Order: sequence, then C-alpha cells, then structure tokens
Amino acid sequence: MAHGDDDGMVMPPRVAPYPVGIIPILRDDQDTDRIFAACDDLVMKLKAHDIRAFVDKSDQRTPDKMWGMIKKGVPVRVEIGAREVDEGTLTHVRRDLGRDSKETCSMAEFIGKSQDLLNDIHDTMLARARAFRDENTHHLASLADMEAHFKNGGKGFAVLDADILNDPGLERVKKEYSLTARCLPLDQPGKVIIAKAY
Repeated sequence: MAHGDDDGMVMPPRVAPYPVGIIPILRDDQDTDRIFAACDDLVMKLKAHDIRAFVDKSDQRTPDKMWGMIKKGVPVRVEIGAREVDEGTLTHVRRDLGRDSKETCSMAEFIGKSQDLLNDIHDTMLARARAFRDENTHHLASLADMEAHFKNGGKGFAVLDADILNDPGLERVKKEYSLTARCLPLDQPGKVIIAKAY
C-alpha cells in the first residue's frame, strides 16, 4: 500500500511474486515460436541467477499485457520482439520510475545487471517510503494539539502518548476528522500513532 500510485501497485522486488515480467512482442507475420523461445531462454538464465521471471503468453494484445503488468506492479517489465531476437537485445522498464527508465541493452548485459537493478529498485522504494513517512510524522503533546493539527488541514501520522487512548474526547476527534489509531510502535514505548487517511 505504501508504494502504490494512480496506475496501481508498485511491488518491491523482494516481495513480488515475479520481479521480472516478460512480454513477447508478436506480429502476425513473425515466427512466434522463435520469440517465445528467446523469452523462455531469458527466464532460465535469470533463474540461474535466483531471479524469478515469467512470460505472458496470453492472447491479450501487447498494450493490454503492458498495462496489466503496470497495474500488478511487476518491478521490471521486459519486451522482446523479432527485432530484439535478431539483435540479441531486449527493452526493459522499471515500474517504480516508469517510461523514463526505458532502456534497450543486450540480453547478456541485462542478465549481468539484473540483480543490481532489482536491488536499486528496492533501495529507491524503501528510501522514498521512509522519507514520506518521516516528512508526514508529527509528534504532538495532547488531544488539543492533535485536533488543532488536523483541523488546520494537517495530514499524516500523529505520535502521542498512548494514554490518549483512554481520553473520552478521542472518539469525537477521531470521528470528526476521520482518524484511526494505527499502532503502538515498538521503538517508541508508551506511544501510539493516529493517522488521517490520504
């Protein structure tokens, strides 16, 4: 949930069912068996490097396959067509950066850098999520401070003493500003996090 955007999920590579999704780019007059064989070969070579990958061999149109991978948050989308097979290349796109990250390289180069690419995606997403969390976390002293924060358009996470959970006025403030108690953070004993949905 922390990594989604307007297009759908953005899965961190280490938890994605398949960090790499491969789309065969097929045309009516091309040898689909040769393109599928190249895609399957890439899956096997990535598997030898402990990277899970799958090939979308469905009958959907190519744009629908691309959009499906975007919505599902597949960390790296690879496209292989007849030209790429002839040239021994592929095109890949990072889900976390989108089309600006589109790059064409040799299959061997992609295989060699794929683990570093996935690690960079993981590190970038984690740093972005932590920065967002830290920028939107507010340490407040009382129920009155929390109410003033959200009344003035504040959003994010309010960190308060856990005793506030026993304050009879908390329910009114939670209801008025659509707030929810989220957790008792282990690294901050005696505190509670209350948040407003974005």
